Order: sequence, then structure tokens, then C-alpha cells
Amino acid sequence: MPLSNIYSQNLPKISLTLSMWKKAKDFADRQANYQKAQQVYLNTLAVLSVNQYLQRSGIQTDLKNSNGYNLAMQTMLDNAELYLPEYGVISCRPTVLSDNFLIIPEETKTTAIMQLAVIISSDFCSAKLVGFIPQTERDRIPLEELTSIVQLPNFLEDYRSRAAVSYTQPEIASYNQQEEKSKLNGWLSGNNQEKWSKLTELVIQKLNLNLLDHSERSLAFRGSIVESINTAEVMNRNDLFEGASKIKVWKLNQQGQDYTIAIIVNILPISKEEVDISIQFLPTGNHTHLPEGIIIKILNDQQETILQIQTTVNNDKIEFCLSGQPQETFTIQGVCDHQVKTETLII
Repeated sequence: MPLSNIYSQNLPKISLTLSMWKKAKDFADRQANYQKAQQVYLNTLAVLSVNQYLQRSGIQTDLKNSNGYNLAMQTMLDNAELYLPEYGVISCRPTVLSDNFLIIPEETKTTAIMQLAVIISSDFCSAKLVGFIPQTERDRIPLEELTSIVQLPNFLEDYRSRAAVSYTQPEIASYNQQEEKSKLNGWLSGNNQEKWSKLTELVIQKLNLNLLDHSERSLAFRGSIVESINTAEVMNRNDLFEGASKIKVWKLNQQGQDYTIAIIVNILPISKEEVDISIQFLPTGNHTHLPEGIIIKILNDQQETILQIQTTVNNDKIEFCLSGQPQETFTIQGVCDHQVKTETLII
């Protein structure tokens, strides 16, 4: 797409509404400095613009479960991701036309199936969808190299077709029937149709996670998906980069105070018939300990509790260690006041 034609092309134009401005301003007003507030404001408008365009095009989105619509993820990372249930995560990058480049943050390179450039007008009244590029390791993409936005539906359908073919492998053949569950084997094969983010050193740094050796206040439990609890060794930092590790942030409100905690899941194959799974819960940002009183459970496929603990003021980390077999399902559940968070995963 020649750069000189970007102005003249009949690109999709989205009118920004009062509700979009309010949401973007709400997120931006909670930031610590002007630079971060501006980043969050533009990211939010980009996500909302693409969300509206895709919905009008008949493409299903899940805005509420998108990282780009999550205040905690927006605050801690440069994140403008929108989740499409039938396809995966796309990154909606606000772009300045005068720079002639689409800039891709490190933390979105491996989680998004594509990067989409969104130009927001200087008066913040409209946005134009310029084009996109499939997943790439590059940091800067000249705008003229982007694929036209009119090809987006074809790209998504082609991506879904290729993903469906990869799911026919025997060990993950049932994934098409388990779309609501996160697929751990898919993490090992590099499939990005997930709401979880890849754990990288940059993400660890931005979330200010303490993955060094923890004190005796750290708790760890071991069990299989069907067996009882035993004590276990706490996984160290290097172990997290063996196998596949992904991270998700939960936002909780306890007695009027907001907290965010990070959940890190690591899967490490031991044999064709067995995998080891570590599930860690850590405080984020400036917090050194987990909030008190959260009930954390691991449930089996019958929704029976197999592991459970309630956090205390002394917990700086909690870890569950499981072993399981392909096709087994388990659920991570957190209960805080009247809020219940659940994540269901299939091996």
C-alpha cells in the first residue's frame, strides 16, 4: 500500500463517540503520569474503534475479556489487544501517520495473531483503520508494507482454517469441542488463540513481579488432578522458562480497595502421558504480599475441590503443583468478597 495513497484511499472510518471518550478518559485519569495517560487514552480509543468496526462487519468480539479493555493490563503494559473468540487476540496499535511506521511493543509480539494500525484524528473525533500485518518479531513496520484492511476478513478466515487443521493432531483432537477452555498443549505448539499472555522478562519487569527465591511465607502444594495434597518445592525463576509459561492478571476489589494479582501457569511435558503444571499467584506493582482473605481453589473436571488455601497477610506467593495427563481438565478459582474468578484449562 503506497504511503501516498493512504490519504486518498477509502479507508474504514469510525466516528468516536462520547462513551468511547469517557472510557478512554476514565482509564487515562488513573495513570501516574501524563505520558502513560496519553498512551492508555490512545490505546483504549484504538481498541474501541476496531471493536466497533469488527462488530459492524459481523465478526464476533469479546471486549470485556480483552487485555486492551482491562485497566490493570493497560496500566502495567503497553497493551491494546482485542480478543476475537473465533480467532484469537489481535493488537490494535494507535499510529501517527507522520511517523510513517507502525510501532509494535515487545509484549504483544507473541500474543497477538496480527498487528492492526489505527490512525486517530488530531481532534479525537474519528479513527481510520489503515492496514495490518500478521504476527511478526519486527519492532517497526513501514505503513506501506501493511496489508489493506479490506483483506482482514479473508485473513481471519484463512487463519481459522489453518488453526483448525493444527487441532486435528491426536493429542489435542478434542479442542474444537472445548473452545471455552484454555488449551495448554496449544501453548507448547505456539498457538496464540488464548486470553493468556506469554511470560517474558519484559512482562516480569513491567508487572514488577518478584520471581526470586521466596521466603518461608511462600506456600506450595503438590498433587495430581485426582489425588491428595502433599508439600512441594517452590518453582524457581529459571524453571518458568522451561516448557511454556503464560500469565494473566486478575483485578480484585476487597473492601473498596483494588488489587491486581498475577497468575502464572507453567506446563512442562515429562513424557507423552504426563505433564507437570505449576500455578503461581503473585502480587503486582508495589505490593509485596498477596491481599488477605482470598480463597484460591483448584477443581477437577467434576468441579470437586482438590487443592485449596486462603491467603493471609504473610503470603508473598502461593504455588500449586499438579501432574496430569492429556485431555484432563482443571479449573483455577479465586473468591474475594463476593467476586468469583475462574479459569478452566485442558491439558
